[in-house]
Amino acid sequence: MGIPRHPAFCCEGILPDETLELCGSTERPDDEAPENERTPAEREDVINEENRVHAMLDAAADDLSEISDSIVVHQLRKVYPAANGNPPKVANKTVTMAVKHGECMGMLGPNGAGKTTCINMLCGF
Repeated sequence: MGIPRHPAFCCEGILPDETLELCGSTERPDDEAPENERTPAEREDVINEENRVHAMLDAAADDLSEISDSIVVHQLRKVYPAANGNPPKVANKTVTMAVKHGECMGMLGPNGAGKTTCINMLCGF
């Protein structure tokens, strides 16, 4: 989730608030956002999907042919190595999900969230 800003945010501190109001809202983002909006790992739907995948993998520990889902991703992670003095960049911290046969699935998220990196890893690029 990005930070909502008005169109003239780059002029804050230069132009008076009255002028900025003509360009859009001057409201500041709420610092007291609910915790489940800050960290996706604590959202109930994410926890439910992780539990579903873990239960499916535990049930099929001996025979993977018992898994009925077409795509199963368990703790997928991608870290780009350090370069030019910058630290390593984590593109996908951990992705756990499953897509059932015949199900249409979409990945939503802000720019830089790792959607393309996840798809590229699933395709083998």
